Amino acid sequence: MSSYLHPALQDAVQRGERVSTLSLQLDLAYSSFINSATFVHNGGVFVANPDLLAQISTLATQVDRATFIVLDENKRPIEVNGEAFLTQIRDTYLNAVNAYRASYVRILRHRNTVAGTGHHE
Repeated sequence: MSSYLHPALQDAVQRGERVSTLSLQLDLAYSSFINSATFVHNGGVFVANPDLLAQISTLATQVDRATFIVLDENKRPIEVNGEAFLTQIRDTYLNAVNAYRASYVRILRHRNTVAGTGHHE
């Protein structure tokens, strides 16, 4: 930081840099979450999320067959075994969201620690 800036302006610039860094770190953590929530099943690509979980749970309980067809992220029809697919969605989502929360909390704790001590990142 240049010494010719007024101290209040220097502080404002540093706060802006911290916010920008925080936003980038949170965006990266979310991207990592999406990557972790993405999985392949019977050749189809899916993203485990609450909507998919609800959709497949409903189909699995209302369809009279063990297997049925769903569209993957690329709009391809994929045959799935309802119970096995539901288990994979649930497990993938829970692992991904728990890892995301841990990253999110760690980022915010680090931010609060740095902000509280006045140290630069």
